[in-house]
Amino acid sequence: MTRKLILGASALLLAACSHDSKSAAPPDSCSTLPAPAASALPAAQVIELGTHRVGDNVSFTVPAGTGSISIVEQAVGAVPLLTVFNNSGTAQVVDNSAVPRFVFFPDGGTAYDDFNFPSPGADKTIDPSGSYIEYSQDTPVASAFTFPNTAVSLAQGVAAGSWSFIVSDFAHECSETTCFDGGTDLDEYDVKVLLRPLQVGANLDVNFYIVGAVTNPAGVALTAASAANDARVQRMVFTLTSLYAVAGITIGTPKFFDVTAAQRSTYEHIVVSGDSSGQGPCEQLDQMFVISSANPGVTMNLFLVSDLVDTSATGNDTLVGIDGTIPGLSSFSGTVHSGAAVSLADLYAGICTTGGTLNLRGCGADEVAYIAAHETGHFLGLFHTSEMNGDLVDPLDDTGKCICTACAASTANCGKTDGSAPVLEPANCVGSATSSCTGATNLMFWSIDHTI
Repeated sequence: MTRKLILGASALLLAACSHDSKSAAPPDSCSTLPAPAASALPAAQVIELGTHRVGDNVSFTVPAGTGSISIVEQAVGAVPLLTVFNNSGTAQVVDNSAVPRFVFFPDGGTAYDDFNFPSPGADKTIDPSGSYIEYSQDTPVASAFTFPNTAVSLAQGVAAGSWSFIVSDFAHECSETTCFDGGTDLDEYDVKVLLRPLQVGANLDVNFYIVGAVTNPAGVALTAASAANDARVQRMVFTLTSLYAVAGITIGTPKFFDVTAAQRSTYEHIVVSGDSSGQGPCEQLDQMFVISSANPGVTMNLFLVSDLVDTSATGNDTLVGIDGTIPGLSSFSGTVHSGAAVSLADLYAGICTTGGTLNLRGCGADEVAYIAAHETGHFLGLFHTSEMNGDLVDPLDDTGKCICTACAASTANCGKTDGSAPVLEPANCVGSATSSCTGATNLMFWSIDHTI
């Protein structure tokens, strides 16, 4: 293939005062935002903390044996959907993401400060692995702030005892920094804490929503009913299951759902806009995820669309998948972040032979499965191993990294944020595991390596 297939992700948060700007801001209103959703987890794993205003200090007790924590904020009533930060006199319009201002350990120490972020090292690369918690922005209206998710916090684990945090969002943070719109301290959120036990291995249920209008080579339209006997769909499921089995995750028998004609007409072709990555809660992508309210459960919701178009893409760049946010609101259906979108464009392309060998060079079903596995990884909390400009790596230290200053053909513009930084293609990042130019064959690399 001559196309470059890009696997989309929400941008990592670098600083509360330097959020990514949008090339086109969505409207600061939305008539179809859902009410706070309930978690499908067992009641023993859900701590209901009620409605709180931003600035409230909320505490909760973590029992011994807890493997992970998710602080969930869901807007109650109307909240501003945008915030306009002042970055050295330049207006930066960002989603009004819901995020704790601080998170405190049981001993009173600070586990997370939303104004404290790592700086680039000598190699001009930001490495958040030394922080206890890493947070991804673009979580307006609803968010799941989940940890541990860095090398440090995975090593330390989650201490038992009384934790606390400050309920907040970007609009509230404007009281501590400069915003052109002034911000607000009146926003309210329904707050829950999810506790998951330590465990070895895991099960993952998947719901596929057939949004795209595609037909197989015989001219039969793909539907929920036909999926069970469609050889390419079954190859996709087999490959997705195999990819996760390597990580000790068992995928159960997937479920397929049709959408209404009106929903297909609205969401079949997903368009995202430049730096916003389609994360605004009123935008097409996020409104599509609300469809999952019809089938609640502890599931991964994958929306199979005809195609995804990034209006900022150039050349042969093709967006083939994008998640709702990192991590997704696991166990919550019907929110604007309850899933990921995957392109079906290549499902029937190429030739798929029998057997378990992954073939991204010739089997379209394997490619769709790989995209689905990648976006599911984001929903579960994984970032790209390295971002496309080689200036940001993931918070884990057990994955291959590819950094600009070591791997780009020309390193003069490494670290620049004016659009001139080199793009590190898979070919730049296929070195040995001991080099600093690797990671291209990792499932969570930012682009698909078709040499696999």
